[in-house]
Amino acid sequence: MRKRISSLVGVAALTAGIVAGLPSAAAAAPAPAAAWPEDCWYELRGISAAAECESGSGQYKAVVLCDPWSGGPMITRHAPVWRNAGSGVTSYVYCPAQTDGYSAGILTRA
Repeated sequence: MRKRISSLVGVAALTAGIVAGLPSAAAAAPAPAAAWPEDCWYELRGISAAAECESGSGQYKAVVLCDPWSGGPMITRHAPVWRNAGSGVTSYVYCPAQTDGYSAGILTRA
């Protein structure tokens, strides 16, 4: 099952210049908005997860939650490498031995 998500829209933080007693002081310029990956998808593929962000900027990587055969706590694995949004490269991550894939997800950063 393939899931499509929308990225979070970065919120620009406005910086107000506080200057007391200087007649020609100007307010600071607003900070630029953070750029995030967009048009992202992820899916569970048996014992692995795949993820990709097809546009925007920033980076992403796949995450998989694994269920051990012997019981016990779930194991979370992240892909070791961050991928650049819009690169056309799919991120993959695999469950360790003697586990089954339980769910998939994606991590993004600006």
